[in-house]
Amino acid sequence: MADESQSKDEDNTSNFQKVQQTQAQLEAIEKEIRENQPLTSELKPIATLKAVYNGDDNAKFFVSGVDYLSTLYQSTRMTRGDGSCYYRSFLYSLSEHLMKNEAELTRITKYVKESNSAVINVGGYDEMAIDIFYEAIVEFFEELPKMTPEKLHEELTQENATSDYCTWYLRVLTATFLKSDPSRFLPYLEDGYMDIATYCQTQIEPMGKECTMVSVLALAEAFQVRVQIEYLDGRPFEDKLTRHEFGPEESLTKLSLLYRPGHYDVLYATA
Repeated sequence: MADESQSKDEDNTSNFQKVQQTQAQLEAIEKEIRENQPLTSELKPIATLKAVYNGDDNAKFFVSGVDYLSTLYQSTRMTRGDGSCYYRSFLYSLSEHLMKNEAELTRITKYVKESNSAVINVGGYDEMAIDIFYEAIVEFFEELPKMTPEKLHEELTQENATSDYCTWYLRVLTATFLKSDPSRFLPYLEDGYMDIATYCQTQIEPMGKECTMVSVLALAEAFQVRVQIEYLDGRPFEDKLTRHEFGPEESLTKLSLLYRPGHYDVLYATA
C-alpha cells in the first residue's frame, strides 16, 4: 500500500510539473507576441505579406494570392495574433470609416449607447460587471470625431487600454445578438454545442478565443455594417481568391478584412 501511495504521489507531482511547464511555455509565447507584435501596426504595402511566404516551397498559392490582392488593395494594417485579431480589425476599420461619415457615426454611437439594455436583459450580463467596458466604448465613439488618424492609431495601440476594453465589449455585443435569436444561430454552431449561452460563454467571451463565422455574421448584423473578407488560405484558385460578405448589403459602411489561417487583418482598397 505504501508503494502504491508513493507511486500516486509521484504521478501527481509529475502531472503538476507538466501543467506548470505548459503554462510557462504559453506565457513565454504570449510575452514574445506582445514584444514583437503591436496591437495594430502602421499601414504596410500589400507586398509586405509576401515576405511571410517567400522561400517556402509549399506557399506558392499564398504568394500568388498576395499578387491578386495587390490588384485590388494598396495596403494592409496588421493586428496582433492574440485571438482577438478579428475584433480589433473590425474596430479599427469601422472607426476609420466613421471618421469620414458623420451620419453613420451618429447612428452607431447611438446603437452603442443604447446597447446596455439588451446586453443586460437579453445577454444576461451583470450591469456592474460590464459597466467599465460599456463606458470605455461609449467614450471612444463619442471622442472619435475629435481624433486624427494618428490619434486613433495611438489610442488603439496602447496596451491594456481602449482596444482591450472595446474588444471585450464587442464580444459581449456579439454574444447578445446571438442570444437574441437562438433558433436561427444554433444550427451553425460548431463542435456540437447544444445551446447558445454555453457557446457564448466558452467561445466568445474569453479574450483569447478566435472569432468564428457565426460570430462574424452576428457582429456585422448587430452594427448593421457590411463586412467583406478576402480569404488568403493557401488553397489553389483560378482568377480570384474566395470572398465572403456578411451584414446588410445596403449598408453605407463597408469594411474590408483579410483572412489568413487563424488570423485577420485590415485591407485598404486602391484609390
